[in-house]
Amino acid sequence: MGDFYNGTIPQFPYGTTVSYKIIVENRANNTVTSEELGQEFQYYVVPEFQVWLVLPMFMMTSLVVVAVFKKRKFRSVSMLG
Repeated sequence: MGDFYNGTIPQFPYGTTVSYKIIVENRANNTVTSEELGQEFQYYVVPEFQVWLVLPMFMMTSLVVVAVFKKRKFRSVSMLG
């Protein structure tokens, strides 16, 4: 199989739609682009997930899960008795 290469797309403001193409050139200076092959690449820049939100969200989710399971357990015990 061939070699692998990578590149970097610079940072863009939130809400930007980024379109890009890939250009390949061999040692004989023959080129082909992703556009010529019918490939279109694009993405929409979204805000990054804020790390400081992880712990509060985890704690809230845990509390909800515990409350739901306790409520279910209480229902099953009350139905038995």
